[in-house]
Amino acid sequence: MTYVNYRPVKISRRLKKACTLFIDKWSKTTDTEVKECVDYFITHWIRSNNSWYEGIAVGHPSTNNGLEATNAVIKQEHTFRERLPVGQFFISLEDLLHKWSVARNPAPVNCIPFKDAPSISLFAWTTAFQWVMGKKVVLEENNLYYVASEHMKEPLTKKLLSQFKNKEGKWKTFAEFKYWNYGVWTIHI
Repeated sequence: MTYVNYRPVKISRRLKKACTLFIDKWSKTTDTEVKECVDYFITHWIRSNNSWYEGIAVGHPSTNNGLEATNAVIKQEHTFRERLPVGQFFISLEDLLHKWSVARNPAPVNCIPFKDAPSISLFAWTTAFQWVMGKKVVLEENNLYYVASEHMKEPLTKKLLSQFKNKEGKWKTFAEFKYWNYGVWTIHI
């Protein structure tokens, strides 16, 4: 099978380049199982399901866990996982609203308060403190912050950051892509 014109569509230039380098690397093997795997990857993840990756919807949540958790409670406690006629659903909805309003009323001692700020675990605080005490170099340019990942062999400098930016999209091998793409993290606040 030829891997030259697999024509990925609807994917970012970065992912397109990474896929091309990945396919170039692994299609040179003589192992038929690896070739089958590459063929499967192209067929199912590049041509068919090409919006599978995390970065496809920039600015949107990557999960809907909060919504699904609420739906699960509604199904377990109010509809009992059954489709209800509209009238019966509205009665169930009225019951749900009353129950949730009473539970969230701040007057009783056993009130369930609304979260208006994230709760940060002791583990997260400890990990953040250890990271800060590790004296990581953080560089800032145009409201973007850059930090070297733990995979980067050398500490982050302005020269290294410049190389990182210049290499963007110009990788020659899959190994080079991995080194530069996962070597420096960009943080936008």
